[in-house]
Amino acid sequence: MAIAVAIIALTLGLAEGPTRGWTSAGVLLLIAVGVAAGIVAFATERRATSPLVPAALFRDRGYLTGTAAITISYASAGATVFAIPIVLFMGDGMNPIATGAIMLSYGVWWLVLPPFTGRLADRVSPTGMLVAGFAFGLVGCLLASVVPSLQGILGACLSLALLGIGMAFVVPTANRIAMLNIDASLRGEASGVNMTSRLLGDLLGIAIVGTLIASSLGQRIPNVGESIDVGSLATGLQAIWTPVGVLMALGLVVSAWGSRGSRPQPS
Repeated sequence: MAIAVAIIALTLGLAEGPTRGWTSAGVLLLIAVGVAAGIVAFATERRATSPLVPAALFRDRGYLTGTAAITISYASAGATVFAIPIVLFMGDGMNPIATGAIMLSYGVWWLVLPPFTGRLADRVSPTGMLVAGFAFGLVGCLLASVVPSLQGILGACLSLALLGIGMAFVVPTANRIAMLNIDASLRGEASGVNMTSRLLGDLLGIAIVGTLIASSLGQRIPNVGESIDVGSLATGLQAIWTPVGVLMALGLVVSAWGSRGSRPQPS
């Protein structure tokens, strides 16, 4: 019960924060309830003879690496899919069809590549695949941030494509790494934690980038039908590339940590 309350309260708090403001009473109450319920759930799980989430899961380096990579990748996805349309459609005045077409340069890779990258992960180093994926994403963010000629629509498409390719490397590989050494009796619980980490990662990414956009532009995230003054397209996009780039760098650190405990697996 405490776990459910924690997840629901934190989910609502993170979802409402960028639009209602992080200092609003409702958002603060939801986050406080979520944190308190999480503490209660953690204490209860530690004492339980048959815990909902066995502690043995988190003693496996591969599972920790894979779950962390999944959380980071979905945080970057949430930030990207949430914020780019806001800047293009509500800020730059781009029409919905053009906005959607630009977003295809990101989403199409999630659809096309995973069947191939998943099989490739069975033949090469899985942690190497994670490193490659996060490196693709980081390069995309850096190009759009530091190359002046790529700070417009062309740069956005290129960066989104590199991010999409990178995450198509990361997600199937992270799932494989997470579940590789998990005992069959614990795979149900392990899968449940992974699914929850995707949801929380997605919401965390939205919360982070929404807050940064609001603070950098000095205004809250708009509701549907409203507009937002981004000053310039480059300014609005920079508020997205920076946090997503930090997430990619964090993913590289997690991948490097995971590689220290990896072992070659038979193909």
